Amino acid sequence: MKLSAKWQQMMDYIGLTDADTTLLHGKTAEFDKIADAVTDELYRRVTARPELKAIIERHSTIDRLKQTQRAYFMSMCTEGIDDAYIEHRMRVGRIHSRIGLTTHWYLGTYMIYLDLAVAHLRQVCPDDWMDVTLALSKMFNLDSQIVLEVYQEEEKAKVERLAEERGGMLSVITSSVQELSAMLTQLSTSSRSAADNARQSVLAQERSGASIRELEHEIHEISEIGSVMRELSDRTHLLGLNAAIEAARAGEYGRGFEVVAGEVRKLAASSKESLDEVHRKLDQIRQSIRTAVEISEQSAEYAGRQAAVAEELNAYVQMIERVVAELESLRESVAADVTN
Repeated sequence: MKLSAKWQQMMDYIGLTDADTTLLHGKTAEFDKIADAVTDELYRRVTARPELKAIIERHSTIDRLKQTQRAYFMSMCTEGIDDAYIEHRMRVGRIHSRIGLTTHWYLGTYMIYLDLAVAHLRQVCPDDWMDVTLALSKMFNLDSQIVLEVYQEEEKAKVERLAEERGGMLSVITSSVQELSAMLTQLSTSSRSAADNARQSVLAQERSGASIRELEHEIHEISEIGSVMRELSDRTHLLGLNAAIEAARAGEYGRGFEVVAGEVRKLAASSKESLDEVHRKLDQIRQSIRTAVEISEQSAEYAGRQAAVAEELNAYVQMIERVVAELESLRESVAADVTN
């Protein structure tokens, strides 16, 4: 039988000898007689604790565990300890660690186990129950040492996994902070640019509207001047007609005056046509101005909404800045934990 030096030293330290394992092996029949009673009483004690009962119900059943525990109790009669025995105990310890059974419950159960076993061993081994009990306590001591080492290894592995997870989390947080910071810079610049453009657009639309209204006022004045000129044209035309009548009355002496009167009438007619064309053009310009004013007002309203959106965007930027600051704080905290 092969046993590593490490565990041989442990057996020597706690005083577990071949004589002890031989003694226990010789009591196999007695152990078999009391195994069911010991495991039944053990699980009555265990299930009386709600937290232990909850662990059992999550991972197994009472009947199944009783069978497993009976086999464990009978394994105390193994003659000789080797590496296979140690490995089996370590495997059991890993299972108990992973299901959440803490060391104080595990080691406490060993003491209950021993108390129950002693009470029954006194009946089935009346002559040497104390020697058997001492040998059994050494076996339990060895098993508890194995379990404690396994728990330490499992806890170390958990810490290492946690450190790796924290390291991964730190990397993710750092990357996220960098990406958010870059996005924030770009978003902040775009937000300020959009707000400035929107404000400039509003101001430009307001100035454009004012210029259009001023132009409309000037066109109105031109239209009034045109009305006066039309009235003068009408009067000139009437004057030309009167002059022609008077020239006809004057006969031979009025012919020259009649020519002048004709030219006056032509000038009046031409002036009237030109003024009518001016009024038509002015009407078209007025319609164009009204359309331009409506478009300008709509553009100003849109620019105003755009400015409001830019302000909301700026508020969003400020919120992201706070998130980045919180992530940076979290990153520093995780980095400190990983370092420690």
